[in-house]
Amino acid sequence: MNELQIFSKNLQNLLKAKGLNNKDLARMLNMTDAAVGKWLLCHNSPTLAMVRKISDIFGISMADLLEDRGDDPHYFINAETRKLVEELESDSELRSLVLAARDASPDDIKLARDIILLRSKQEGGDEQRASEETED
Repeated sequence: MNELQIFSKNLQNLLKAKGLNNKDLARMLNMTDAAVGKWLLCHNSPTLAMVRKISDIFGISMADLLEDRGDDPHYFINAETRKLVEELESDSELRSLVLAARDASPDDIKLARDIILLRSKQEGGDEQRASEETED
């Protein structure tokens, strides 16, 4: 896949994830939807300044638009959120949060993680007490 195809795929994924289309993005960039459509169809490539503007609008890095990230589900998440998601994925009890966390803020993800960890500790304590009670 060449650079233009990678950018096009990444931009399409970004728009889909945000529930937007090329007309919406064109409005945000103050340009025609035909110009954005050409990027999506790999007929033309944006300037570096335009890539920077898109990344600024969506709060992502330029690399998120320009690099092939495969099917990485955390593709458009800021660095702090990406780190939290990696932490969540490494813990089987927290992994289910990843799907729900795509558009959540880092603070929301931290809160959800802390609640689940606290609940897990409480359940572990409840199981320990129940086990001790049956031994008596």
